[in-house]
Amino acid sequence: MFDKIKDVYQLQKQAKEMSAALQKTHIEAEVNGVVLTLNGEMELVELIIPEDILAKGSKFISQSVKNAHEKAHKKAKQVAAEKMKGMMGGNLPF
Repeated sequence: MFDKIKDVYQLQKQAKEMSAALQKTHIEAEVNGVVLTLNGEMELVELIIPEDILAKGSKFISQSVKNAHEKAHKKAKQVAAEKMKGMMGGNLPF
């Protein structure tokens, strides 16, 4: 029984460490001059829309932001998976 409690504690500790590491990891994607940065937990850190892009209109900007977000999100998922794999020693429970 104590072994299971110890295992749960270790998993909670690893989860906290993983969360802290992912918060510090920044993933950047650029589409049509729009630069979007997410952290490893998929939270928006920064969005840069250069002034010359603003003249292209809201539809162009919206599509560029959407595409940059999709690109960054995909990269962030890959980075998170690699970090988890490394932290768990390649032994993911799923």
